[in-house]
Amino acid sequence: MEGLSPSQVVKTLQVRHIRIPSAVNSSSSACFLTPQSLQFWNIWAIFFVNAFAVVYISTQYKTFGQTFIEDDKYLSLVGSFSALFNALGTHLRFSYTESASDPRAPPLK
Repeated sequence: MEGLSPSQVVKTLQVRHIRIPSAVNSSSSACFLTPQSLQFWNIWAIFFVNAFAVVYISTQYKTFGQTFIEDDKYLSLVGSFSALFNALGTHLRFSYTESASDPRAPPLK
């Protein structure tokens, strides 16, 4: 949402049915998710658990592969391709989610 004024950002978020605190409706662009809010800690916990799971699972190819495959170069290649497919899949999943969530919402640039 770069290049948009604060009022345009608020209107975009309202179209997407996201509840916006009244502090953001002013002309200031202050962050409204502070460490004191429950919403902040909820989002932080979700990101932490997701990141932990992704890192743990994406690094297990080496441990699992060494029981069957002796060649480290091949294992590195497998790990590289898994990282590329993980990035591509994440991008495609979020692109689809963004486009399918609300047809009235403008696309993110």
